[in-house]
Amino acid sequence: MNNIAIIGCTKDKKSYKCEAIELYQKSTLFQKELKYSKKIIKADDIYILSAKHHLIHSSDIIEPYDITLNGKPKSERVEWANVSWKQMSDKFDPNNDKLFLLCGKNYYEFIEPELIKNNYLYEIPLKGKGGLGMQLQWLDQHSL
Repeated sequence: MNNIAIIGCTKDKKSYKCEAIELYQKSTLFQKELKYSKKIIKADDIYILSAKHHLIHSSDIIEPYDITLNGKPKSERVEWANVSWKQMSDKFDPNNDKLFLLCGKNYYEFIEPELIKNNYLYEIPLKGKGGLGMQLQWLDQHSL
C-alpha cells in the first residue's frame, strides 16, 4: 500500500516559477504539513491540491498565482472538486493507495464523499482540528 500525501495549496507563495513543493514553502502551515507527510505518514509520494491547477505533483513546475477556494461560491467549489476528483481517480488506485488529505474543508468537502463512495482508504488528519492556530499546534505536537 502506497501512502500518498495530498497537501492543500496556500496563499503564501514564493515569487518565482519553481517546483510546487518549493513554491508553497513560504507558508508555515505548508512546511508543517510537509514535515508531517514525510515523518509521520512516511509518504511514498506528495501531491498538492491547487485552487488554480487542481491536483499537481510536488515536482511540477508552476508560476505563482493568487487564487483560493476560500470565499468562492459553492457552485465553483463543487466544479473545482469535480475536476480535482477526476484527476485523483485517474491517478490513484483504491486497492493500492491510501490518501492523506492535509488541507482545509473547502478543498476536501466535496472530494471526501467520492473517496467514500469509491472505497478509498483515506485520512484527513486536520479535520475537526479548529482554525489555523490549532492546526499548527496539532501538527507541532504530532510531528515530533
